[in-house]
Amino acid sequence: MLDKFRAHLHTFPGFDPKKPTWLAISGGMDSTALLHLMRLSGFPLLLAHVNYGLRGAQSDGDEAFVRAMATQYQLPLSVKRSSPEALEAMGGGVQEAARILRYTWFDSLLRQHPEAQALLLAHHQEDQAETLLLQLLRGTGLKGMGGMRAVQGAYWRPLLPFSKAELRAFLQTQGLSWREDASNASTYYQRNYLRNTVLPQLEARFPQTYANLSRSAENAKAPGSCSSSSPAISFKRSGR
Repeated sequence: MLDKFRAHLHTFPGFDPKKPTWLAISGGMDSTALLHLMRLSGFPLLLAHVNYGLRGAQSDGDEAFVRAMATQYQLPLSVKRSSPEALEAMGGGVQEAARILRYTWFDSLLRQHPEAQALLLAHHQEDQAETLLLQLLRGTGLKGMGGMRAVQGAYWRPLLPFSKAELRAFLQTQGLSWREDASNASTYYQRNYLRNTVLPQLEARFPQTYANLSRSAENAKAPGSCSSSSPAISFKRSGR
């Protein structure tokens, strides 16, 4: 997987293996796998971790885990801390407030560190399938059928071609650990319901559901497709 990952990242426009790249890391399996893929590839990293304080001691445990990895591998780490009260005060729901806080902070990190070429997000094949299905259920237009883009301005998603099983196998083969977020098992949020209930049933009846949905999203973005003529949503670095 490491060779495949390296080759894929080299296809990203402007990627420079000598320039540092921010990595948004929660301590969970996906972002931890991305950290080790980058580290073992010899690509310089800057780590960014958000502690929302939503899970009390578990949130602090995630932060401690990330700090330990940063120390072990001598990687610069920036941490943003918040609280349930602060997120609720932002309005619009806790999940949306967390998203706004996260990307606002990421934008500021990119402005403060112009030497960094991008910020990596650890979305993978299953995340793409969830995104496309959620968009369709919400009645998305053609643009939404493209799902998440591998490159959105300064935000890169190099794990979109990889499945969760591949990431788990990579970590296990390397003898590496990660943190489990128990809240991911909840079906309260729509995405979690799709992840834990709907998509596994579809995969059981229609093998390759995740891969096929992910491929459909890529096809929708391909030149010549109806949706590719729509402008892409991009996160831009302010003042850069």
